[in-house]
Amino acid sequence: MRLFTATLLSVLLAAPAAGLAQSHPGFVDFENLRGLEDSELVVDVKLGGWLLGWARSVADQSDDEDLDVLSSIDSIRVRVFELNNAADVVSSSRDLAEELRDDGWEDFAQVKDKDETVFVMVKGSAAQLDGITVIAVDHDHEAVFVNVAGRLDPADIARILDDQDLIHADLDLDLDV
Repeated sequence: MRLFTATLLSVLLAAPAAGLAQSHPGFVDFENLRGLEDSELVVDVKLGGWLLGWARSVADQSDDEDLDVLSSIDSIRVRVFELNNAADVVSSSRDLAEELRDDGWEDFAQVKDKDETVFVMVKGSAAQLDGITVIAVDHDHEAVFVNVAGRLDPADIARILDDQDLIHADLDLDLDV
């Protein structure tokens, strides 16, 4: 659960909400990773279409500057699996990270140890960020996959990360419900 909480916090810092757009250059498809066919999907979040439009209208009516980033987000996807075959998922996650590098994604952060494998990858240019992807596998039992796609302005991301209220928020999440 520690892995899921850390990943969820990363997404919250990167993008408060989004919609689904598979043709966007920042979109990553996690559907066919080896080893997941034997695993249980326990969280599957997809925001898009009318739901994203609704979230944008709420943001437009709000005076919260952090919500302005919604206008540039195209999709968000969060998938969490309880693993039955972690070795295959670790291997296919590493293969996916390599495929993403070949497609222009860059490593932002990595953790590769005996207990977990984590890749945080970004795609974009100096002017904008097209996508953020997190691939996190706890070798014992859990895998978390996150993808945020959109045309994100680095100044917006910096403002959100600099927001003391957001950084110091007490996230009292009970995810074992």
